[in-house]
Amino acid sequence: NFDTVMVDEFHERRWDTDLLVSILRREEQHRLIVTSATLESQRLVDYIGGKRIYAEGRVYSVSVGYRAKDTRQLPDIRGLEQKVRTEVEHCLQETKGDILVFLPGRKEITQCQQALSSLDGVLVTPLHASVSDAQRELALKQQDQQKVVLATNVAETSLTILNISVVIDSGLERRTLQRNGRTVLSLKHISKASAKQRAGRAGRVQDGICVRLFGEHAPLDAVT
Repeated sequence: NFDTVMVDEFHERRWDTDLLVSILRREEQHRLIVTSATLESQRLVDYIGGKRIYAEGRVYSVSVGYRAKDTRQLPDIRGLEQKVRTEVEHCLQETKGDILVFLPGRKEITQCQQALSSLDGVLVTPLHASVSDAQRELALKQQDQQKVVLATNVAETSLTILNISVVIDSGLERRTLQRNGRTVLSLKHISKASAKQRAGRAGRVQDGICVRLFGEHAPLDAVT
C-alpha cells in the first residue's frame, strides 16, 4: 500500500535487507531509496539502475589516535580488558564527557566491566542485544555522573548516545560466517567502514576523540 520503500544502513548487508532490495528491484512497483553513511555505492547504483545522491550532513570534528607501537598492528584480543582500563583511566582525566568502548561481545564486556569496577564516581554500563530495559536506559540517556558504556556493534549505527565525547575502539567484532554449510559466530577484525562508523559516534552532538587500539595502517578490509 506504499509508494516508496527506504532501506537504511544498507552497508550492514543483512540477508533480509539484501533479499528485500532484490525483490523490489525485480517487481519494480515501488520507488526504492537505499541509504548508508559508508556504503561503496557505485555497484549498488548499477545493480538497481538508480541515481546516487550525496547529502552533506553536519559533522562535528573527531580527532583519531592510535595505541599500537607497530603502525600495521591488527586488532588483538589478548590483554584487552587491561588495555581498555588503561585507556579509560587516561581519558577520564582528559574529558568531562562520557566514554563509549566498542568490544566484540558479551564476554569481553563482562570482563571489562569487572576491570573497571573499582573506578570511583564513574557509572560503567553494558550495551548489547540482551541487556534489560533498565540497562539500556542507563546506557542511552545522559546521567548525573560520568559514564563509560561498554558496547557491541549495536551502538555502531542508528543509535545516538548523548554526551559521548570519547570512543575507544578495540577493532574487533563477532560476525556470523558461512563455513562448510554451517553458520558460525567468529571473532574478526572490523572493516575500515566500521572503524569510520564507530569514530563517528564521538561526533554526533559535539567534538570528540576516537582512540583505536590498533595500528594506523593495519590492513583492514575496506568493507565486510
